[in-house]
Amino acid sequence: MLVQSTGLGKTVLISEFAGLEVNEENKEFGLNMKIEATEPVHWYITCQLSGEDIRTAIKMALKPGIILKVLKMAFQKSPSAKVQAAGTESRKNA
Repeated sequence: MLVQSTGLGKTVLISEFAGLEVNEENKEFGLNMKIEATEPVHWYITCQLSGEDIRTAIKMALKPGIILKVLKMAFQKSPSAKVQAAGTESRKNA
């Protein structure tokens, strides 16, 4: 996945999901989603999710256009994150 932040300017972080864990210590934010950024820096990012966050994500994901896009993407070949991050196109014809 590609991650961008307004605090990093135009920098694109090449990242991947690293885990989804129950947080027993925090009842209000009981689920930790972990992301590992690997390029151009190596960071571990933890998002602490609440029940409201989960409900919002489900509502957003259940929109027909999103469902259709997810189904199409689920059967596509994974893109090269480095190529996408650099803004270059695939060179199949080269």
